[in-house]
Amino acid sequence: MGGERDAFVARYSLWRTAGLCLFSLAVVFVCLLTLNLFGDSPFKRVPTGGERIFLWFVAALFGLGAVAMTRALFDDRVVIFVDRRGIYCRNRRKLIPWSAIRGFDTRAMYLGQRTWLLPKLRYLVFDVHPEFDAEMARSGILSRDWHFGYTGHSDRIDVYSTDKSLEQLVDAIARYGPKRLSERPD
Repeated sequence: MGGERDAFVARYSLWRTAGLCLFSLAVVFVCLLTLNLFGDSPFKRVPTGGERIFLWFVAALFGLGAVAMTRALFDDRVVIFVDRRGIYCRNRRKLIPWSAIRGFDTRAMYLGQRTWLLPKLRYLVFDVHPEFDAEMARSGILSRDWHFGYTGHSDRIDVYSTDKSLEQLVDAIARYGPKRLSERPD
């Protein structure tokens, strides 16, 4: 990205990514154990046809997640970059200039009951000017983040698997972004 001395730079966190990878592998192992792939299952109940399909689906889904997290372990590229020019998000694959960002907010999502295993996931959502989104669509660069429609905003930035916190990202936006973005309503 260049000019990383005076910028906010977030990369994948080794420990957070390794934790997500190990969790995915544990889910795959339990699914395969339940499916009796390692001999007799320690569980008394044998899964039925529909349950077997569901277990294979979950094992495949979390297996793909483990592969993605393993790749991220060895990936030292920039995930999020904030400087005087704008915000670069890896899911957008392009620098979003400050002039294209209309506003931002922080959100939280709970995955069931909050515990150390299922924390509150916090992320930043922002609105991008429609003309900028149209320009990105013409150039073939669209957001690959499926959450943009779900949150009611143009896009989101998730810092959970990075080496930075959401507070650090918000501080960087206040530091590098235009004054209109740092004046947030209460």
